[in-house]
Amino acid sequence: MKSHLLLKSAIFISFALGSFGSSIYSQTQNFSCGPTVPTHKNFDRALYEKNRAEEIELIKAGVTQKAEDDTTYVIPIVFHILHEYGSENISDAQILDQMDILNEDYKMLNADTTDVAAVFKPLIGNANMEFRLAQIDPYGNCTNGIDRIYTQETRFGDDGAKMNPWPRGKYLNVWVVKSMEGGTAGYAYYPSATTQGLGAFIDGIIIRHNYIGSIGTSSPYNSRALTHEIGHYLSLAHVWGSTNDPGVACGDDGIDDTPETKGWDHCPSSGLDVCNPGIEENIHNYMEYSYCSHMFTKDQIARMRAVLNLPTALRNNLWTASNLAETGVDQTNPPLCEPLADFAASKSRICKGQSVTLNDNSSLGAVDTWSWSIPGATPSTSSAQNPTVTFPNAGWHSVSLTVSNASGSSTLTIDRAVYVSEDYDRYQGLATENFESFTASNIGNTYTSERVGFENEELPSVIINGGTVNVGNWQLATDAGYSGNKSLLLDAFRANNQMVDEFATPSFDLTYVSSPKLTFKYSAATSSSTIEDITEELKIYMSTNCGQTWQYRGSISGLDLITAGFDGSYFIPSSSSQWASKEITLPTNASTTNVRFKFEHTSGEYANNLYIDDIAIEGTLGINNNTGNNSVVVYPNPSNSISDIVLQIESDRSEQVSVQLLGSLGQVISTINGVNLAQGQNQIKLSEIGFEDVATGIYFVKIQGANNVLSTERIVIQK
Repeated sequence: MKSHLLLKSAIFISFALGSFGSSIYSQTQNFSCGPTVPTHKNFDRALYEKNRAEEIELIKAGVTQKAEDDTTYVIPIVFHILHEYGSENISDAQILDQMDILNEDYKMLNADTTDVAAVFKPLIGNANMEFRLAQIDPYGNCTNGIDRIYTQETRFGDDGAKMNPWPRGKYLNVWVVKSMEGGTAGYAYYPSATTQGLGAFIDGIIIRHNYIGSIGTSSPYNSRALTHEIGHYLSLAHVWGSTNDPGVACGDDGIDDTPETKGWDHCPSSGLDVCNPGIEENIHNYMEYSYCSHMFTKDQIARMRAVLNLPTALRNNLWTASNLAETGVDQTNPPLCEPLADFAASKSRICKGQSVTLNDNSSLGAVDTWSWSIPGATPSTSSAQNPTVTFPNAGWHSVSLTVSNASGSSTLTIDRAVYVSEDYDRYQGLATENFESFTASNIGNTYTSERVGFENEELPSVIINGGTVNVGNWQLATDAGYSGNKSLLLDAFRANNQMVDEFATPSFDLTYVSSPKLTFKYSAATSSSTIEDITEELKIYMSTNCGQTWQYRGSISGLDLITAGFDGSYFIPSSSSQWASKEITLPTNASTTNVRFKFEHTSGEYANNLYIDDIAIEGTLGINNNTGNNSVVVYPNPSNSISDIVLQIESDRSEQVSVQLLGSLGQVISTINGVNLAQGQNQIKLSEIGFEDVATGIYFVKIQGANNVLSTERIVIQK
């Protein structure tokens, strides 16, 4: 089975041309749970049921033994923030706010216990648990208990996203992500569900960023989600039982002082005795979905405290004096960590002359000073936390940040932090790329700098971006192609499930292309023999602003993407019959300058290799004649030589123009600037202004004024 444990890989090409758990939805939704028991196919459910039954018996014995225990259980906690430098990269302040809420809830210090129904107020219990952010990491280094990880896994929010787990016998791991399947807000496994196989690496809680704390990206309405999930982590079921479906059937959680209930997905004001008339249901319980949760019962607390005294999943080591010392949470005044420099540009690709904000994302220790070095930018240095700079010159630009505080400093330098495109288009008109001019030495370069990168557009090169490099990525295939021996290959046979890999083209001027179309050839196989398992998809986007934003233009998915059927080995197309064509009609706004295309592939669990070849811009190269009040006549046309051709131009004003000779595909052959036009009649012989003779063929002459194109004329050379 493929798992998605690695980061996105993206490349930009330059054409050479030649039971179950708990989760909470947002305020407009209701509670919904992720699993408290793993659901993957290799999980032994029978073994789990046996372990769970034994766990319950041990808990019952532990509840009796620890009934009068007044120990304060201190639990070290680490937050792993999985992010792509978006809003999911929540602030330290939001995490600290969550810590305050946890410690209030688990010490019965929350003021809203006054809202608990009168019948349950005598049952409110004080769990006497305290959660503290780790101060020493597993390697003995200073930490603030917040581990920030740049990764695409933040999009998926499942067991594969539980990156860099710290030892579960020492820390409670909490992974914070951008999104989760089905809108689930979070889930945690029962202790007995993580004793099999690799269970130690997925033990903990995973939760969406907008359910952490009550500030920042979250809200007071969502702020009890982690309280709820820790309940599962300490073996509590929902008050209606171990399902994720409140309101379906009456049930209970096996705890004496929580009455039978169907469960609630809202906070009702009446009708609270649905299951047993006359017996009110505990809608204010933290293990409800009611969004008005304020309490644990005394028996629920007895169960959680008993779990902390069991060896199951090493819960009993978390609060020991030796572990509190090893994780640093026993320190009254923990040391200030030196900061870890980190930053991201607001835009990784811009056009010449545009500005970028460099956003500081440093972590671990509070930063006192920032020192930026940005050669070639204006300004080239800065002491601001988040400076905005302008890049007047095209090409790659390096950025370096040094951050410091009283404990020390650190520096991060990214050689290819921002790519600046020229303010002109690489290609004009129609174009085709078959990759035959590409070489393995300048394609498929892998960069592990954890940043998006773009290769110099003047070279026929490819660059892959990402942090931890995905096993599968776009690269040059030298043993397969539709029109030759080469093509672009996505090594999806080894790609991780749900990984997103992309490549983008350089810019085109399609101003004179009418009815433009993007076409390409593709070939792919699948490693699955089941149609339902073919989930990979290729999406195509278009941009007209240097790739800052992309518009969806079409896709190929499922069986439509599979041209070569099943192949259980590493797929290489062996005949033209294994290739298919895709044509995408482009909108009218594509007939402009600065047009780029992006191909984005999302891998399935059973994906095999995908090949792309013969990417082309097709259409009719149009002629935009006589803009303004001008008349242009070309003669003789056809002609035996370009030296004989004369442009007769009737101009409505005096001005200087440029004259360009374009090939039949719109490529620029030569340009003559500073040609003087007088008001009235002008006769310009192409040979006299500097044009040299060309081979037989069809060409275009474009006359460009200061503010507009005067005319584009078709000429034919016959020899």
